[in-house]
Amino acid sequence: MKSIKSDALSTKVNWVRLSIVVLGGLLIALMAINSVACSSEPAVDEPAPPAEVVAPAEPDGLGAAGDEAGEEELTSYAYVVDWRADTEDAIEIGFDFVDWFTGDEAVEMFMQDNPGMSRADAEVNVEEFGFIRNVNPLVRWFSVDSNSILFVRDESGYTDAVEVSFQEWRDAMKTAIDTGAAMDTFFEIWTEGEHLARAEWRYHP
Repeated sequence: MKSIKSDALSTKVNWVRLSIVVLGGLLIALMAINSVACSSEPAVDEPAPPAEVVAPAEPDGLGAAGDEAGEEELTSYAYVVDWRADTEDAIEIGFDFVDWFTGDEAVEMFMQDNPGMSRADAEVNVEEFGFIRNVNPLVRWFSVDSNSILFVRDESGYTDAVEVSFQEWRDAMKTAIDTGAAMDTFFEIWTEGEHLARAEWRYHP
């Protein structure tokens, strides 16, 4: 009787062990399946931040200004050096553009063009009127007509400018060019394309 009971007990123990092993295997299998399922899910990309909108920079107003039509109006310094295509209503004027430096920039440019000169001497040379520098002999042509705003040297004031008509300005420039009166041909000019919008005489000895 003891042997039968012992065998029955041993059988029950084996079944329990087998059940534990089977359950453990099933649990491991379920965990593996769940892990594979999770890793196979497509990754969800986070939405990209909206692109930053950069407002266009405002013009700084140095060297150019916009007119009402939205065209760019350029300003420069130049000498009147030639003329052509003279008619009753218009004339083409050739300008030689230059750079007019003042302050420390004038001193540096003057020293650059005059090697060996001391800074003190350069400062004396540019102190009152700055330094006009011309490194490009190119002549640029612009049409001038009654729509242009024009000034010439006021003969009564020597250093002052006075506004004149197109005809008066044209005659004055032709005379200055023909006689070589360089003092009367230095201008600050505003151009629109190939048209001279404005020319103001500037004093520079």
